[in-house]
Amino acid sequence: MLDRFRLDGRVAVVTGAGRGIGAATAVALAEAGADVVIAARSPDQLGAIAAAIEAAGRAAHVVVADLSDTAQAARLSGAAREAFGRLDVVVNNVGGAVPRPFLDTTAEALEEAVNAIAAGTIATAATEVITADAGLRSRVEAATPLRRLGTVDDVAAAVLYLASPASAYLTGTVLEVHGGLQAPNTQQPLPDL
Repeated sequence: MLDRFRLDGRVAVVTGAGRGIGAATAVALAEAGADVVIAARSPDQLGAIAAAIEAAGRAAHVVVADLSDTAQAARLSGAAREAFGRLDVVVNNVGGAVPRPFLDTTAEALEEAVNAIAAGTIATAATEVITADAGLRSRVEAATPLRRLGTVDDVAAAVLYLASPASAYLTGTVLEVHGGLQAPNTQQPLPDL
């Protein structure tokens, strides 16, 4: 059964791979056997992740790019083919939506948000306002059925599942990695419509 999670001989591109969920995902894919093209804006962060991929016995190819620029993002498939001769898996980890009222949501905001994994509150640099405040963190954890924040490895495991043959009979589904949430566990400034 575990062989169904192997990615031997596959090539993946992971965007936003310099830290957080993207970094954990890139390393998880390498540990499963994939060579990985990693992209982000920070060469220092990418260097550390490339070293972790290589420590897992796989090859890394670093692309420094601002992926909010579609022309730079378009280079990634070519970079994968040039470095490794193929491309099998793409993990678009750039962005993250800021909640807003439905009537104020633009098409551009939706394009910046569209994910196959709906992550709950994950402990990353983007949630430091929660993780750095013991009282706030405690309230958010208490509002989460599993009573903890998610980790980057929780999300990376879901990505590995989607990228591997283990998910071969799954299609058109959004995986929810959110600790059992049925309602938001953070206060958002949204009006009740």
